[in-house]
Amino acid sequence: MAKRLQKRQVMATRAYLIEGTDPVQRITVRLGWPRKVRKQKCFVCPVEMVGWGETTLRPVSGCDVFEALQLALILIGTDLKYLDDHSGGALRWVDKQRDHIGFPVYPEYSLRPIMDSSQRDAVDQ
Repeated sequence: MAKRLQKRQVMATRAYLIEGTDPVQRITVRLGWPRKVRKQKCFVCPVEMVGWGETTLRPVSGCDVFEALQLALILIGTDLKYLDDHSGGALRWVDKQRDHIGFPVYPEYSLRPIMDSSQRDAVDQ
C-alpha cells in the first residue's frame, strides 16, 4: 500500500483543529474506498490521518465491504478520541460548530474495559 492516499482513492475527508495548542494543530482524516484484496476473501478500507507531526495510512480489513467500512470508522473514532484525550487541547471540527468527534469510539467498541481492571470494575457495577 502507498504511503498516502491519492485523490481518486479518497471517499471522504474531514478536518479537525486541536484548540488550546500553540500553534493550533490541524488533523485531517481521509477514508479510502473499500476494495477487495486480490486472491483473498477479505476487503480493505484504508484510513489516512495527517497532522500532529505525522501521517499514517492503515488498511482496515473486514470479511466484506460493510465490515471493513465499519471497522475503519471505529478506528478513526478511537484514534481521534485518543488525540482529544492526550493532546493537551480540545478537538473541534474546523467549522467550530461541533465539539464532538462524530465517529464511534471506545469503550463501546474496544477490549479496553475487559483488559483494564479499573474499567472492568466500573462496568460490573
